[in-house]
Amino acid sequence: MKHSQINALWHRLIVALLISGVMPFLSVARNQCGKKVPSGFNYPQSQETIQVDGEIKSRSLSGVVTDPSGAGAKALVERVRPGWGKRISAIFSDTDGRFAFAGAGPGTHFLRISKPGFNTMLLKVRVTAKAKSTLRIDLKLST
Repeated sequence: MKHSQINALWHRLIVALLISGVMPFLSVARNQCGKKVPSGFNYPQSQETIQVDGEIKSRSLSGVVTDPSGAGAKALVERVRPGWGKRISAIFSDTDGRFAFAGAGPGTHFLRISKPGFNTMLLKVRVTAKAKSTLRIDLKLST
């Protein structure tokens, strides 16, 4: 094989690997953009709300919500105004717990995650291109 053919094969392999790692989150973002949470919809108030102190760094406003067993959890994920105020937008994570807010650019975002039977989670997320991972949100059972 010629050097240019080897380079072309390596290029295709790298592109395929990048796409396979990113595609699940891109498809969630595409699917969730069309699935709006009804205006005013909220789950009942949980017995406890857990606020994570400090900013969590992420490369995008996407990730996965899990239950205590580590399985994906279908939850309500809300992007809210600073200080966990009024809702800006909301989506449901899919059956594998994945979610993505399309068009949420760099900066600080506030998220509220809720699901019946679990404590509500409040997160302050700093989206930056330098972050190495997306979010993993582990829900805790309500007592």
